[in-house]
Amino acid sequence: MMEMPHYPPAEPPSFKKEKMRKVFCLLLLPAGIITVRYVNADNAQSIGRTQICKAAISTIMGQSPSIIKIDKEDSGIIFVSYIRPSDKSMWEYRCRIDGTRVIWASKTGRWRDHALDEVITYSGTQNSVTIAQKFTDGSSTSKIFSKADLSSR
Repeated sequence: MMEMPHYPPAEPPSFKKEKMRKVFCLLLLPAGIITVRYVNADNAQSIGRTQICKAAISTIMGQSPSIIKIDKEDSGIIFVSYIRPSDKSMWEYRCRIDGTRVIWASKTGRWRDHALDEVITYSGTQNSVTIAQKFTDGSSTSKIFSKADLSSR
């Protein structure tokens, strides 16, 4: 009698779909990571570097972003100001973005980049930005701003 070759049983369709899903996910996973990193790196353009600084100063100083005015941007330094509603005094600051870190200074003061200064970072999407403050005592705070919150008036 002639012996028939033995082939492994056919995979059930659901197994093939699961296998394809895993391959698909493995192929897309690196692209997803790149995309997420690109969105965060590109956030300075989608939200705007000036808007990120406006949100950071708003968070640091406890003021509404609606009163903060972008005065100018020069060589990567963003100049902002606001008039404090409680006493009508004018406050002026400088801001620069280094990666995901926001570094600020008063108009004529020092940059807050010393090891004992709080660390201000931003992250977000094309429609919102989160400003996070981490203090040297280990405490932290964060605030989320929509693109509309930061629009120029």
